[in-house]
Amino acid sequence: MDKVYIITNGEYSDYRIIAATLDKDVAEDIAEKTESNIEEYVLNTITNKKLTWLVHFYKRNDNKEDWLCLGPMPNLNNVKVGVVHESSLVGINKYVLYVAILAETKERALKIASDKIAQYRYEKGFV
Repeated sequence: MDKVYIITNGEYSDYRIIAATLDKDVAEDIAEKTESNIEEYVLNTITNKKLTWLVHFYKRNDNKEDWLCLGPMPNLNNVKVGVVHESSLVGINKYVLYVAILAETKERALKIASDKIAQYRYEKGFV
């Protein structure tokens, strides 16, 4: 089986790919020099173990904040993964933001969503 070795560094919003190679020795050398990790994948197979979670953030009229994480979700045709959306269903809330996240666990989905929504709130001036 042919494999590809992906050299990565960081976590969550700081996660990045440093390099990719088909040679394990080269991957180990790069990982050692850059103090990075190696992810190993078999070529031409589907190995994604991540699930889709739909995470909602509510800023209520009484200024309390709530989170709701739904999932794993089988199919979200109209929602782009990783993009924060504003909901038109506000009601008792000042605003509602939601984002679809690919993650292995609910806890990781909430962490990633929290980072993305915090950045969105800052950029858009939501308080």
